[in-house]
Amino acid sequence: MFFDHLISSRIRLKPSILATSAAALLSVFWTASAQAQTWLATPTNGDWNTAANWNPATVPNDMAAIVIFGTSNRTAVSLSSGVAVDSIAFNGTSAYTVDLNGQHRHGGRK
Repeated sequence: MFFDHLISSRIRLKPSILATSAAALLSVFWTASAQAQTWLATPTNGDWNTAANWNPATVPNDMAAIVIFGTSNRTAVSLSSGVAVDSIAFNGTSAYTVDLNGQHRHGGRK
């Protein structure tokens, strides 16, 4: 009877530890892979490919990249080289123009 309690306690503990570990691992992975990159309110220029124009200061160029354009004093944005992103959201009060400079690809083709 004493050992039955220990065995049942172990069985109940393992799934909860596994679930907690899996949730912690997924939250770390999800946070790292889905971090949004935001166009600054006062970027140095209008070039998408300038890291200093983004927060965090890296050029969004990854199929998992989430790009957010908020209110900014520089709303004419152009690409000086090709990029790939997952999604782009326009939030805030600024109206943007984005010049793709022939860099547009859809489905892997220009």
